[in-house]
Amino acid sequence: MKIPDLQIEKPASIRTWRRIREIADANSDACQRVFINAPRDSFARYDSVFHGFPAAGLSDKRNIKRMLYAQPPDLQPDFMQEPRVVNDTVTSAIGRHDVRKATDFLRGSKERIGVQGFWVTMPLLWGEWNG
Repeated sequence: MKIPDLQIEKPASIRTWRRIREIADANSDACQRVFINAPRDSFARYDSVFHGFPAAGLSDKRNIKRMLYAQPPDLQPDFMQEPRVVNDTVTSAIGRHDVRKATDFLRGSKERIGVQGFWVTMPLLWGEWNG
């Protein structure tokens, strides 16, 4: 894959590193638009990433360990055909993803560049305690 404006033959140049950072930021933004539990600095707590996973059983506040299904978490609402249904912390219906819409978004279109290469930026403050 050839990425425009990326001079990989000059890996130590400022221009190359700035372009890699731009691509990594854009890739992270695209993934966060699709995946509800992608780590991000806006998460108030480290375990906020589990918000998108269906829970089984009762919450920790009721002294029963929280269990996670192997079922992947829902995508962002724009990329769901039907959301999961949770009643009193128990998943009663598994959501249905609109996989084609999600993958088309990640691939890009004539109007918007999709994910390029494999670079993503990791949030530096993800789960930072602000107590």
